[in-house]
Amino acid sequence: MLWYYQEEDGIQMGPLTETEFEQKVMAGQVTQETMVWNEGMAGWQSYASVVGAMPALSVSKQQCSQCGQSFAESDLVRFENSLICAKCKPIFFQSLKEGIQPVGVGVWRRFSQLVMTKDAQLPDRCTVCNAPANGFRLKRNLYWHPPAWYLLLCAGLLFYAIAALIVRKKASIEIGLCPTHIQKRKRAIAITWLLVGVSILVVILATVKEPTLILLAGAILIGALIYGVIAVPPVTPAKITDRLVYLKGVNTSYLNMLPDFPNV
Repeated sequence: MLWYYQEEDGIQMGPLTETEFEQKVMAGQVTQETMVWNEGMAGWQSYASVVGAMPALSVSKQQCSQCGQSFAESDLVRFENSLICAKCKPIFFQSLKEGIQPVGVGVWRRFSQLVMTKDAQLPDRCTVCNAPANGFRLKRNLYWHPPAWYLLLCAGLLFYAIAALIVRKKASIEIGLCPTHIQKRKRAIAITWLLVGVSILVVILATVKEPTLILLAGAILIGALIYGVIAVPPVTPAKITDRLVYLKGVNTSYLNMLPDFPNV
């Protein structure tokens, strides 16, 4: 059965399959007041009058760990901590058969953090906004050490740098980004390098004309580094162990489609 609905400005949307229509309801785009119609109805009616109060979709809904789409739980296959829809099932189990780690296996949520094994493949969703990543993967080399080691900065930057290189943990992961956040990241990188370039020009001016400008150059450089650290990385490591990576800054909706971390 195909569904149609009207947006607030009167624009007609559809046709939608029952699954697509249910996703619109779950996302709040179709409310009790929304005018809807399907091929079995005589005319347009409010959604509430057609299905009663919102529990119309009281069927338990879960997201496929592979594609991120919502389905009735009865339509999903569970494998360990992952739920897989019928469309993704062949690829998922073929990956297992070939010894390849399927997407979403070894990935969990722990409160506001994402936890993953170092060899896990993240779902094909943007970690910043949970929109489809369309296959794009950004490779990130992450480093982390216990915060207590920052105390060595009191003894000098060199002591800290040597210790950090020795004790740090490393992980190489690939995260999904949507086209919008790919462009935002590129823009943040460009702004960072622009500020670095401006600081270099100010240093040159300070050398040939006004020595006091060296302070301004230093301030701009520090600002560029702070901006780059905050704006460029889509996610940052909260902790890295020999087996697991804990990430912070991941979209809440993205986290909600993941199973709970078993050690919580």
